[in-house]
Amino acid sequence: MNKKGTILLVEDNAELCANNARALAMLEYAVHPAHTLAAARTWLAANKADIILLDVMLPDGNGLDFCAEIRGLPLRTGAHILFLTAKTEREHLVRGLANGGDDYITKPFHPEELLARVEAAMRRRSMQRTNQAQHHAEAPTTVLDMHKLHAFAAFYALTEKESAVLLHILQAKNTRAMAEGMSISAKGIEFHISNILHKTGIKKRRDVLWVFAQWVKEKN
Repeated sequence: MNKKGTILLVEDNAELCANNARALAMLEYAVHPAHTLAAARTWLAANKADIILLDVMLPDGNGLDFCAEIRGLPLRTGAHILFLTAKTEREHLVRGLANGGDDYITKPFHPEELLARVEAAMRRRSMQRTNQAQHHAEAPTTVLDMHKLHAFAAFYALTEKESAVLLHILQAKNTRAMAEGMSISAKGIEFHISNILHKTGIKKRRDVLWVFAQWVKEKN
């Protein structure tokens, strides 16, 4: 049977983990359960996931910190990371997105909601791959332009995801197109845009292109 995608399910509650794994397997996903961060770390060192369902509170650490870890080296992953959290406070959700997370679902949740989130994430990843293939085939970005973009991002200490969002802003893409292209939820995109505006001191999203152009002119 051809699998639709690979999911790493990091959840210490054995019963909940088994139930979610069973439901995802019925949708033809290859599911790899991990009850600890150590087990997840070991699996990621040798495998790639399309989606990581990551519990926040685990026996050997915090899922929010682990997210930041696996977004960096040496375990760098481009997987869609969906937090499974009982934490509803804004500070925890913001921290999760800032650490590289893409979306979250608050416990307790209905299995159908989890499956819908996973299916939506896989659709976005599929569209992202298609868009990237078309972009490289039809309209490759010049090396010079990317150098300017990277220099601007470094100057304002933008993260990798913020830099990617910045590129989409400069290409005049709307939030929905960005979400589909980057496999990130719309609220995740808005969070990164807010960070870009804060770091650069730009007041409005519509002014980003003008500020970028002026910055490049001053640096030339």
